Amino acid sequence: MGNLRPAPAALTPQRIDSLFAALDGRESAYVIDTLERLGLPEAEIARLFALAKRIDRKPLAVAGALISIALETVEAHG
Repeated sequence: MGNLRPAPAALTPQRIDSLFAALDGRESAYVIDTLERLGLPEAEIARLFALAKRIDRKPLAVAGALISIALETVEAHG
């Protein structure tokens, strides 16, 4: 416990919130870029983000699960 130090006074809750918002924005941009590379149009990416938010999951995890389900379905009927 000797390594614990109080946070600098300039590190306010508002600054922490801003930092997390910036990190979330960067992650969202990365996820959107990845989904665009997969060929998903903007409307479907928006639907995916809405679904992920509704079920409280990360959009990329939801996309991965949906791709797995689709592959299984196609392979079972192909």
